[in-house]
Amino acid sequence: MNNQHDIEDVLTSWGKNSRQEPVNNQILKSEILSKEFATAKKIAPTRAWPLWFSLSLTGVAVILFFVNLFPTVNFSSPKLWAPSESSPTAGVSAPQNSIIAPDYYPRDVTPVSDNREFLKKDYNATLRSRDVSELVDRIQITVRGFNGRVDGSSGSVKNGYVSFVIPASSLETFRAQIKTLVPGKFYAEQIYTQNLLPQKQSIEQSRTEAEKTLAQLQASRQQLITAHSSAVNSLQQRLNAVAKEQTALQSEVTFDPARQAQINARLDQLAKQKISLQSQLVSENNSYSQKLGSWDSQISYTQTNLENIQKQDQSLVDNVATVQGYIAINWISLWEAADLYMSGPLVAWLFLAAALAVYLWQRRTPEILLP
Repeated sequence: MNNQHDIEDVLTSWGKNSRQEPVNNQILKSEILSKEFATAKKIAPTRAWPLWFSLSLTGVAVILFFVNLFPTVNFSSPKLWAPSESSPTAGVSAPQNSIIAPDYYPRDVTPVSDNREFLKKDYNATLRSRDVSELVDRIQITVRGFNGRVDGSSGSVKNGYVSFVIPASSLETFRAQIKTLVPGKFYAEQIYTQNLLPQKQSIEQSRTEAEKTLAQLQASRQQLITAHSSAVNSLQQRLNAVAKEQTALQSEVTFDPARQAQINARLDQLAKQKISLQSQLVSENNSYSQKLGSWDSQISYTQTNLENIQKQDQSLVDNVATVQGYIAINWISLWEAADLYMSGPLVAWLFLAAALAVYLWQRRTPEILLP
């Protein structure tokens, strides 16, 4: 153990005594230091993107996102497409961003006890596509495939439309088919529904009144016929009695001057009575003809009115069973398409991406680069 300890002491002592600097150590140190300082003077810090630039881009993006959450209301924009009763689809496409309540007009309220529904539906849609003309043709084919009728169409590079009618029973299936023609973001629709119960009730009321009037007129006509028949029979019986008496008096043979005078006087009275009865009969017939013609005219007018009411009723049923539609097709650019699929404005996302790129570039760029 003592020998090992002595060897270590010897080696340690030798190492300390053998340490020495080179002869030209100071010269080399001076040269190296002088070269390093000269290089440092020539190298300037590399200019990196300032942090405030990235923050500014981020701030602009946040502002755009915030503004997009509270869109400005345009009070001068046109009203939402709302079809009228006479022409539900007047060829006007519905705005997508604003809904304005229709004008209020006071009207009679239908009692809730009548819960019937005669729903008239009108369909309006706006589609966006890169190929407008092709989409117009496909929509027309789809309409005809649902036993519908195309009333008008137009197609150009930028926009087009198709106006049509289809059975109401096919509306839901038709909507589903139209939605498959374009992506969901490129499709917007509006379905206008109105219960035509007030019109139905008005028609029913008019029909009830017309039927009641017709029944009264027919009853009055029948009363006239009955009264006329009774009057004519009475007059005819009296005429027959006069004629019978005249025949009996004329056939009587007498040589008594007094009796012959009585017979002649009675025949004169019967002749006058016969003339009066005949005059009454003629007057009765004339009056009957005029009154009967009046009743027949009123009955004919009421029957015609009733037929028109029934036509109105059938027209309302046909109207409910038919859906009038209008589809507008607008061309869409790639920028607009990308903007539709973003949760916010596309410009804001671009600013945010630029801010992130600047920040990452700043993080990887050193303050000073040495050769």
